[in-house]
Amino acid sequence: MNNTHSMSGRDKQLLILVLGILTCLGPLAIDLYLPAMPAIAESMNEPLGSIQLTLSAYTLGFALGQLIFGPLADRFGRLRVMVPGLVFYIATTLLSAFTNTANELIVARILQAMSGAAVMVTIPAMVRDMFDREDCARIMSSILLVMTVAPLIAPLLGGQLLLFGGWRSLFITLALFGCAALVLALIMLKESLPEEHRQALTAKQLARNYLSVITHRNAMGCILGHGFFFGGLFAFISASPFVYIQLYGIAPEYYGFLFAANIVAMGTCNIINMRLIGRFPLLNMLRCGTAFAG
Repeated sequence: MNNTHSMSGRDKQLLILVLGILTCLGPLAIDLYLPAMPAIAESMNEPLGSIQLTLSAYTLGFALGQLIFGPLADRFGRLRVMVPGLVFYIATTLLSAFTNTANELIVARILQAMSGAAVMVTIPAMVRDMFDREDCARIMSSILLVMTVAPLIAPLLGGQLLLFGGWRSLFITLALFGCAALVLALIMLKESLPEEHRQALTAKQLARNYLSVITHRNAMGCILGHGFFFGGLFAFISASPFVYIQLYGIAPEYYGFLFAANIVAMGTCNIINMRLIGRFPLLNMLRCGTAFAG
């Protein structure tokens, strides 16, 4: 389905803004509490390494959630997966705020990530429903540009919340943001996948589809390339609170300024990417970006 021609420029910009705000849930859940990790470890009397595992737990839950909710979104529609995902995201975020041990926080973060995956997996699916290939790439770049605001301000906001409200206030604030995102989704978004285009897949068909992706050379090249890049990025994210705050003695409320420098660079590259889409083949752009990342 392609609604590009029936959508005005203003409606398209509004859609990008709404989906971009919803996409912010992911990086906010990761970056908001980064300055608080040493404080959480001290409060729970746990090793910092155990608290760092909550980031790995979030990544694991997010990966599992995509495998589950992607097919469900194809079967029942995008909003029927997104809205319950937002509700459970709010609940599990509040649960994270009231944990008392590292293991409890790890479990809560896995559940939070799986709920967030229900939201994140439906956003590119909705864009794909409504736009053709070139427009889809351009719209996703625009959404990611909006999303870069979240990791830019999240550590800064997290440092200030930690200073005045303690680490639990970070998760409560994140839950409030989830509530705002839920209201926004209910008011502003419409179902993009009509009944006649929905797919009821059996477990055997689903396994066959996943196998076709795994054995597709170009698909696996993109998946592995993104996976290795994301792995390197996550290694930096998980280690940066220890390096900046504990090793170099940077105050938690100032940690966000150092972290923001990386996000500014990513946002700049996103703007460049938007300008280049349509002028060069997408695969060539991907190869160049991967080379520069290396």
